[in-house]
Amino acid sequence: MPIAWWHTKDVWEYLDKHEVVVPEIYMQEVEGFTREGRTELVKGVPMDRDAIRVGCWTCPLPMKYTPNVMKQLREYYPKLWKTLMKKGLAKEVADHKLGGQGSLTDGYFTKDTEDYWLKNRPCFFDKI
Repeated sequence: MPIAWWHTKDVWEYLDKHEVVVPEIYMQEVEGFTREGRTELVKGVPMDRDAIRVGCWTCPLPMKYTPNVMKQLREYYPKLWKTLMKKGLAKEVADHKLGGQGSLTDGYFTKDTEDYWLKNRPCFFDKI
């Protein structure tokens, strides 16, 4: 069975059965995220949610639907998180959330204040 069709539970059952050693980060929890997460039906299709992994770490979709994924990325993979933010995601989030006041030319979020926001208000960028 191709792993692409496996659910999180299937992956963990395989790893446990074959005693595969995995990085400790997959055992840590962030506000309800666990190694197996949970499965829910979405339009009749089982979908995995809240599993401790950031496989598609560059996808901003979790910012809207599962904001703790961005917190997980920020806390456990800070270099990757900062790369996304500095490459323009911080500007986009600020513009969206501040309704134009986040403009890079004027307003609260500017090139001059970006580092301050990323350091002192990182949770601002966890969800939209």
